[in-house]
Amino acid sequence: MPMQPPARPCPDWVDAAWEALAAKASFSMRPRPWGHGLPLCDQPAAPSLAPRSVVFGISSDYGDGLLLQLLRSGHAPAALVTSTRFGHAPVGSFYQQAAQRLGIPLLAGENVHQPEILSVIGALRPDLIWVFSFDQIFRPALLDIPRLGMVNFHPSRLPAWRGPEPIWWQIASGETESGLTASRVTEGIDAGPILARSREPVRATDSSGSLTRRLLLGAGPVIEQVLAQARAGRLEGPLPDLSAGSYQSGVIGPRLDFSRPAVELERIVRAGLPDHPATVEDLDGRRFRVREARVVPKPAEAASGTLLALDPTGQTLTFAAGVDALVMVCSSPSGARARFA
Repeated sequence: MPMQPPARPCPDWVDAAWEALAAKASFSMRPRPWGHGLPLCDQPAAPSLAPRSVVFGISSDYGDGLLLQLLRSGHAPAALVTSTRFGHAPVGSFYQQAAQRLGIPLLAGENVHQPEILSVIGALRPDLIWVFSFDQIFRPALLDIPRLGMVNFHPSRLPAWRGPEPIWWQIASGETESGLTASRVTEGIDAGPILARSREPVRATDSSGSLTRRLLLGAGPVIEQVLAQARAGRLEGPLPDLSAGSYQSGVIGPRLDFSRPAVELERIVRAGLPDHPATVEDLDGRRFRVREARVVPKPAEAASGTLLALDPTGQTLTFAAGVDALVMVCSSPSGARARFA
């Protein structure tokens, strides 16, 4: 008889949570509270034993989506681990809700290498640890705990676009193909054996949020491939050729440089949405976030950086760029009106 797929843990809650998350048009990498009011579970889920696993993640659309895809596959982890660095608060997070509904522990700490956290994880005797977005570097004391290893999910086709902000760099650089890569964690950054990868075209209109959403919607088969390897008792794959890839640093909402071609600036605007919005600075030194942009021709005599048009609200403006011009819709958190002339 063919093997039956494993029963999904807390199916009503998982289905409702997935439907609510997938309904978003744009996915964020930043923690945002959501998921309250979803159905409860009839009974706690029994952790899967083949393989037995622990999930490391931060409760963002990305981290939550990967956790839900794992649960949708029928696999229930034995524990969740999250980070409290950079103001991340586990209380009220989706990961806390998941732990409560699944009936499993949620461990949280600014340093996951604390002896008390390592002791709890070691006592669980996991076969593997899933890493669904995390902000800490893993050291041998943790890497050596799971029998098969730790598996990270990176939103690019490694070895291309290694580093902390791959989605931003792919869109800003005009990349045409993205994907989700599952690789075994080593002490090198995004340098471990590649276990599975997906392919996803980068559309000319994509923001970071829309591309992230599609990568997460298609993450199920990547997780299934890793599960199949783990059930077979191995996590093996080719080592990435780092010399053929690229590494890029983190991103902090960039200020637009109008000496560059407008087509590059338009990509930077899309890359910044929703987490790292590009900005322009007015005559008073106030920085305004750019919510959308489009490229238009510019007068031949217009020097880059010249203000070509400004609507009465001060929110829509056009600047000459190095090539062509950029029409931008801007906003300010304080509601202040931009002064460019």
